[in-house]
Amino acid sequence: AKAAQETADAAIAGVNSTNERIGMLDDYDAQQSASIKFKVNSAVLSPEAMTSLDEIAAQAKNQKGFVIQIAGFASADGNEELNKKLSQRRADAVVRYLAEKQNVPLRRIVMPFGYGELNPAADNDTKEGREQNRRVEVTVMVSKGLNSPAPTMSPNKATSEETGTTKNDQ
Repeated sequence: AKAAQETADAAIAGVNSTNERIGMLDDYDAQQSASIKFKVNSAVLSPEAMTSLDEIAAQAKNQKGFVIQIAGFASADGNEELNKKLSQRRADAVVRYLAEKQNVPLRRIVMPFGYGELNPAADNDTKEGREQNRRVEVTVMVSKGLNSPAPTMSPNKATSEETGTTKNDQ
C-alpha cells in the first residue's frame, strides 16, 4: 500500500509539473539582444549591423522555442509622422535581413513595430543621444516552458514489488 501511495504521489507530482510547464509555454525570457544603429533618415543596414544580426541569428538558432522581437525607433529630428514610418522601415529591414540572409523563419519573428520617437534610449538634445535613438532593438526571447526541465515520474526510483526493477529500468 505504501508503494502504491508513493507511485500515486509521484504521478500527481508529474502531472502538476507537466501542467506548470505547459503554462509556461507562452512565458518568455530574453536571452540576448542587440541595438542596431542607423544613419540619419536611413533604413539601410550597415556592415556592423549585419554582423550583429548574424551573431543574434546564430545564437537564436541554437535555442528551442525562440522568437525574435524587433522594435524600430527614430530620433526626434524631423516630422513625428515621418519618424514613425522611418522606424517601421528600419524594423522591416532587420526582418528582411534575418529572413533572407539568415533563413530565420518568419513564424519565429514577432510582428515588427516602428515606435517612431517614443521610448528614446538617450537624450534627443545631443548629437550622441540622437545617434543612439536611431536604432532597432532586436531581442531573442525563449519559451520558459520548452526550456524548463521535463518532469520525471519519481525522483526516488520507486521499486516495483513484482518485477524488482526500478521505474527508470523499464
